[in-house]
Amino acid sequence: MNPANTIVGAGVFAVLSAVLAGNALVAMPAGERGRLEVPMHRVDLAVAPVAELALLPEVGAGLAARIAQDRATRGGFASIDDVSRVPGVGEAVLRSLRAHARVSTGRGRP
Repeated sequence: MNPANTIVGAGVFAVLSAVLAGNALVAMPAGERGRLEVPMHRVDLAVAPVAELALLPEVGAGLAARIAQDRATRGGFASIDDVSRVPGVGEAVLRSLRAHARVSTGRGRP
């Protein structure tokens, strides 16, 4: 398998996921958007899809897509602080991620 094709494919998937998640949020009536809830579990930044990342406080669809794109092209995150390498992630986002997310040590394992 060609690594370049894998990276391009992952990038295309991340962009399409963000567009779909963003369109779903925009299509919702304003009153319904407020009823979206943060997942009850800590979201795993190593494997979470864009739609799940977008539900995190301070994240949203655009930043979720950038997080997924970075993860696909540069490799996973060793810690939540590693997410700061993604454009748009500042201290407020990191505080939120520390409270609502985790980074697994293996494929989907805490």
